[in-house]
Amino acid sequence: MKIKLTESQYNMLKSSLNEADTIESLTQNVNDLITKVNGMYNIIMASPLDELLNYDLIQKYRTQLDSLDSACSKYEDKLNNLLGDEWENMPDNVHLLYKKTHALENVLYDIKRIVERDEEDEDYPLAKLFSDIQTKNIG
Repeated sequence: MKIKLTESQYNMLKSSLNEADTIESLTQNVNDLITKVNGMYNIIMASPLDELLNYDLIQKYRTQLDSLDSACSKYEDKLNNLLGDEWENMPDNVHLLYKKTHALENVLYDIKRIVERDEEDEDYPLAKLFSDIQTKNIG
């Protein structure tokens, strides 16, 4: 991700970052977050629903997502210093990071609710809803 800065933006950012945090490290950290969120998004969206109907797995994903969200919040102030508080000034990949994170959060929350409801009704587990679906190859 490349960000073009005005001289005043660069000076403001430079003064707000300590020696351990450089523009390059901030850029790398944001790129790492994007890669991790993309990976989790791809795994969850490609997983069959019957695999996701597992409380421990959903909790694991939600914990990982919370951890990524916390890391993202840590860099959000620095990005705001760099780009200002205007959402329109955020790079497209940062917009996508937020959107994917919120989409994942909603999907995981809904699946968690399904799993919790499923555990209450032991007579007819939700996973069985999909067991009789037959697929056909169309050629």
